[in-house]
Amino acid sequence: MALIDKKKAPKIENLLALCPRCYATYSIDDNKKICKELTGVKQILMGHQRSVTLLDDLPIEKGVIGIILKVKNLKEKELADASLDPKEIKQKLSPDDNFALYMTVKTYVNTYYVRLREIMINLDKRGEIDYDEIQDQIHAIYKRLKKAKRTNIEIFNEIAAKIHKVSLQEEIYCQIVVSYFIQSCEVFDAIT
Repeated sequence: MALIDKKKAPKIENLLALCPRCYATYSIDDNKKICKELTGVKQILMGHQRSVTLLDDLPIEKGVIGIILKVKNLKEKELADASLDPKEIKQKLSPDDNFALYMTVKTYVNTYYVRLREIMINLDKRGEIDYDEIQDQIHAIYKRLKKAKRTNIEIFNEIAAKIHKVSLQEEIYCQIVVSYFIQSCEVFDAIT
């Protein structure tokens, strides 16, 4: 563990784990720029930890695993005729605020939304998932993060991380599921 600001006490908010090489370099260097960068890293890590703690008691139905497994198995030909022009995305995410997030969500929705909706409806009809329960859970997670004043990118990443934690599936598929719920209005409110 390294002290971020060497002039302050060794409290949790002033400590950061570094690899041996970085620790050795930082120990002999008093560069203020590095201290500022490490402070930024620590703030990001602490914000993430607060989000994890905030969401720990909110469940996500285990059926989300089945959804993700079906999405992973989709082939290009199954998606080619299922595209959607996601007009609602601009009402929830402004490209001016975070273009990368906007384009990520728009691309996932455009590519996967129609098939993902079919998958969820079919799994719900067969009793493998409770679609309404999953919608309610995702919306509750969103509301809690919004109330904690998280940014849109933090909300997107934290919900994807929560789904990843439950499903143990690759994060990219978890992001596709989050994008679906953005389009279907469980995540993000319309921009006023």
